[in-house]
Amino acid sequence: REQVKVMIGTEDKLLQKRVDDLRFAQYATWTGTACLAVLAIMLLSWVFQITRSAVKDEKRLAEGQTRKQEQIFRLFVSGVKDYAIFMIDPGGHVMTWYEGAELLKGYKAEEIIGRHFSCFYVDEDIQLGRPANELAEATARGRCEAEGLRKRKDGSTFWANVVISAIKDEQGELIGFAKVCRDLTERR
Repeated sequence: REQVKVMIGTEDKLLQKRVDDLRFAQYATWTGTACLAVLAIMLLSWVFQITRSAVKDEKRLAEGQTRKQEQIFRLFVSGVKDYAIFMIDPGGHVMTWYEGAELLKGYKAEEIIGRHFSCFYVDEDIQLGRPANELAEATARGRCEAEGLRKRKDGSTFWANVVISAIKDEQGELIGFAKVCRDLTERR
């Protein structure tokens, strides 16, 4: 009996050691898992910050290039003095105005932006619906070219060659028209 008690005592100690070892192993596993989770979160956060920074840098670069292209375009259009080049919205209202347009038509930008482009047509053409017809043709065919009398701010007229081109966005939706007008009075 004495030996059985010793054996049971030894087995109890061994069993307790196994339980303690198992608890320690579980604790170590949980701690290791928690550490790995924290490291994974830190790594993902770091990758996200790097990616976000790269996207911001790329976006800034693209915006800078877009601004540069817009500036070059404005300089190009502003440098053209023999033609009136401007944009009109889908409803026919003037959206942009450059120096060549001011020289040819007589309006300053603040006087004309927002007004309907039919103000450049003589009364007879307005009655015939030419402004609307030219926009409809440009919308349907992509462009419209016409010659005829056009009116300046002071009421004087000139013989003009006009090209109206439909401008569409990436989805093919009409966003406005580019209008180029040239005085051909001397050629007539």
